[in-house]
Amino acid sequence: MHAAHSHVSPYYPDHSLRTILCFVVVIGVTIAAASIADGSEIRAVPSLAVGEEYDDNIFLVPERESADYITHVVPAIEAKYASPIWEWQLSYAYDRRYYAKYTYIDDSVQRARLRSTVQIVKDLLFFDVRDDAGRTSLTAVRDYTQESPVQNQTDYNAFELGPYAVLQLTSQTTLTTGYLYRSVWYEDPLAIDRTEHSVYGDISLKQTERTDLNASVRRDRVETSMNKWTRTSFLFGPRYEYQDGAFLWGRIGPSRTAVENAGTDTHLVWDAGITYRLGSMTVSGETGRTWVEDPYRVERREDRYVADLRVASERTSGGLSVAMRDYGIGRYNDERRYTTTADFSHFLKERLKAKYALTVNRYDRYPVDAPDTSTIVYQTDVRFDYHASEKFTMSLSYRYTDSYSANIYYDNYAVNRVLIEAKMSF
Repeated sequence: MHAAHSHVSPYYPDHSLRTILCFVVVIGVTIAAASIADGSEIRAVPSLAVGEEYDDNIFLVPERESADYITHVVPAIEAKYASPIWEWQLSYAYDRRYYAKYTYIDDSVQRARLRSTVQIVKDLLFFDVRDDAGRTSLTAVRDYTQESPVQNQTDYNAFELGPYAVLQLTSQTTLTTGYLYRSVWYEDPLAIDRTEHSVYGDISLKQTERTDLNASVRRDRVETSMNKWTRTSFLFGPRYEYQDGAFLWGRIGPSRTAVENAGTDTHLVWDAGITYRLGSMTVSGETGRTWVEDPYRVERREDRYVADLRVASERTSGGLSVAMRDYGIGRYNDERRYTTTADFSHFLKERLKAKYALTVNRYDRYPVDAPDTSTIVYQTDVRFDYHASEKFTMSLSYRYTDSYSANIYYDNYAVNRVLIEAKMSF
């Protein structure tokens, strides 16, 4: 993917704007209902942030970089509602950006997250609605939103709804079964939208006070403009909590994918991990195989291996994480990512917090009809947050990105980004 090629647009189409308007309607209707409903609680916190950013290489190019000053005006709202039969959470922010040198015109990002659960029949039948909107990288392997405000990204909207039932078969056995509809839309005309219909069943058997056996079956039907396929997956395994806050789990089983008019493919899938807490330290590790959405390739198979160490005290926290992820299509692995991240945060004073992080990513590519390539990306993040009052915060952040590849010319660039921001909650 050439770094000089960009896919973003300033506005969502009409159907996404309707989704945002629905959020507003939800808040208004709920406030009215909460005023007359017993046992209900609603909380809404609007805010406004204003920031000035300097970016010296907006389009991530090796030469003739485009630098600019970007003014951010970000109205936002965080809202939550809870009643005996309905709960929802909403966060929405509109990031309007003004470019001083007009390197990029009329850019804006809408970020929204809605989670809603209605209890149709008490403790038995439920209905979920979820929506996520924002901007995402055009590849599942590399997150370009962390490197540039616009490059190699697209706006998206993912909408889900589904009824499900929770059945207490015995005092030790619980069955959860349901249906899920999911629709994913990308603004980039080359990205591939998708629609999913899924049915699933999960059963949990409590063997002892600390041990559960879990089994699940799921059937997905995915439709795109290019093709259609079904996937049937089975997972089975235990979960054991060997002390408070410390547990391990593991599930494994077959997964069969049948592509319309193109044959079938069977994989072994798994999900396993361990978490251990000792005082202020938490050690965890996990591994798994799953499918992740990719705008240009619909989806990738991902094998992940992650280890993490976290330490936290009253004023200081930090951690070290290492991970390796394999990406593939069908039986073929075409990319791999190695990630090492170290982070540290500390309250310098009661109201002043400093954060520092260093991330190193290595991307290896194995194309079918071309030589293998590799890119290493170093990223340094420094941030200071000053809480002047409970509702007013000022921030200063700096991010440096250095990308190097001996094989890919367009992967050789450096970026400096500085952002000063003030945020007021109401």
